[in-house]
Amino acid sequence: MVNFVQQRNFTEELDFLEKLGGEEQLIRDLRTNVKAGVISSSLKEREAAFGHNRKAASNLKSILTLFIESLDDFTLKILIVAAAVSIIVQMITEVDHRSTAWIEGFAIFIAVLVSSLLTTVNNYQKQKQFALLNSISDSRKMVNLIRDGVQLFVHQSEILVGDLIQVDNGMEIPADGILVLSHDISCDESAMTGETLPIKKDTIKNCLLQRNQIIAEGGKDHAGAHEVSSPVMLSGSRVLNGEGKMIIIAVGKLSAMGKIQNLLSSAEDVATPL
Repeated sequence: MVNFVQQRNFTEELDFLEKLGGEEQLIRDLRTNVKAGVISSSLKEREAAFGHNRKAASNLKSILTLFIESLDDFTLKILIVAAAVSIIVQMITEVDHRSTAWIEGFAIFIAVLVSSLLTTVNNYQKQKQFALLNSISDSRKMVNLIRDGVQLFVHQSEILVGDLIQVDNGMEIPADGILVLSHDISCDESAMTGETLPIKKDTIKNCLLQRNQIIAEGGKDHAGAHEVSSPVMLSGSRVLNGEGKMIIIAVGKLSAMGKIQNLLSSAEDVATPL
């Protein structure tokens, strides 16, 4: 359903959901409830079956690694070669002053070493500050969810498939979900689908009514990709207005945002023509 939303032409995710048996069948299969959410005793089973929403810990580079990276600079490589050549040439040509002939080349080595050490220390400090800012920002990402009929305020990393989440104006969607209650919700999905305009979201029932009405009026062939609202909420999108509730259907690496982050982390750095 999430893939269909990202490549939507009309109502592909609705058609797929309808083939699965609709909202009622989806709720039964996920063993959840649109009012009480999931039961706490099923949390371990859910995590084992569908994964978790915790981010992978980012490993900081060691000082040695940063130092080696700082030496991987074209100018420094030239200076190192020049220093080596200088020492060799001076030692060969300055026969009468061999005891001091190496000093000029050695001074270049010292300059390269100092430059690399300063770059390493600077990068290491920036790396630690960046990690601290990320952790502070991530710690503020809290959501309202309902389990066992009780409303809880938890970090988004604790979300599991089947959880009933409160959707509020301005929140960033923490995982992919299906709306089961909607009051005039619209989302900014530009980061996920490239669509710059606000996207209307609604419950499955209301979306099916919109779709059937357009088909009955013969407007399917002329309808735009977002003429019918979608019940699917994509992780990484932001709620512009409205509120409601949704049931989580994909978390972590299997969510829309998780797949993008996985691609970015695994992509190799490629030198550009510039």
